[in-house]
Amino acid sequence: MNKCSVDLISVIVPVYNVEKYLRRCVDSIVRQTYSNLEIILVDDGSTDASGTLCDDIALEDSRIKVIHQPNAGLSCARNSGLEIYTGEYVCFIDSDDYISPDYIKYMYELCILAGCKMAFCNSLTTSEDNCSVVLDSGIAPKTYTNTELLDAFYGPMHGNITVAWNKLIHRSIVGDIRFEPHILHEDEATTFKFIYNAGIIAYTDNVLYYYYSRPESITGKSFSARNLDILIGYKRRLEFYLEHNETELYNREYSYYLSALLINYYKVYKNIDDNKALLRDLHDRYKMLYNQADKSTITGPRRLLLAICVHFPLLYGILR
Repeated sequence: MNKCSVDLISVIVPVYNVEKYLRRCVDSIVRQTYSNLEIILVDDGSTDASGTLCDDIALEDSRIKVIHQPNAGLSCARNSGLEIYTGEYVCFIDSDDYISPDYIKYMYELCILAGCKMAFCNSLTTSEDNCSVVLDSGIAPKTYTNTELLDAFYGPMHGNITVAWNKLIHRSIVGDIRFEPHILHEDEATTFKFIYNAGIIAYTDNVLYYYYSRPESITGKSFSARNLDILIGYKRRLEFYLEHNETELYNREYSYYLSALLINYYKVYKNIDDNKALLRDLHDRYKMLYNQADKSTITGPRRLLLAICVHFPLLYGILR
């Protein structure tokens, strides 16, 4: 495909204390079969040798740019990259992960062939350093409308839909969207906006992204009050669907958010000492949300369970 070598594609890599994994990540990017790349490494105030390593790696490849900034979190690091990227498309790679050699070329071609401006791929969680899954040419790509994909969010594809790091996004889709700063689970509050703006999205079930599982990563740590940041994403989606008159998505998110409040109530009860204030806050948020919306969209048995949980919120967690 001739156009394959024309469009500049930007790759934004937030970097924080990953000196053991950074070179593997960057090597997987510079060795892409699609070569017209702008690679932006954002050193987010690393306290190990990651910042120096970014500078050293940049000397090896003219396509690499480095930003150094005080530590502000993953969202702010990605946003710093979004402020300076110049590519026609952009993608995000976490610095302890790595990608298939065909990751960018494959998804770029998906966009061209499907006539769309966003594509995403299947991913594999691994603890191996050099995982490689052979591409299956027999796997036919799929396309979704934005509302179809956002509805699929509530099913088995949730993990691949909600994250930002397995997606290639045209700059017209990104616009002025930025990741919400200073929270965990920032993708929950942001990626759905890219999907909604895209209109049509292409997907391949081929595994092109390798999510590296390590105990010291954010997602590998035990439950704490900061994990409640995930509820911000649910709230943002609910507000967004209401604002855009997406009634069906609003109703799905409403039920999902209610359940999430109860699940996290149970997690706080089980995992956090001195939890009374957190439990009261979650209970009050649940009760307010339950009382404010049309519950006729929820099935009778589930509506009864959720009503009971207004008074006995632990019940939902126990039943789960």
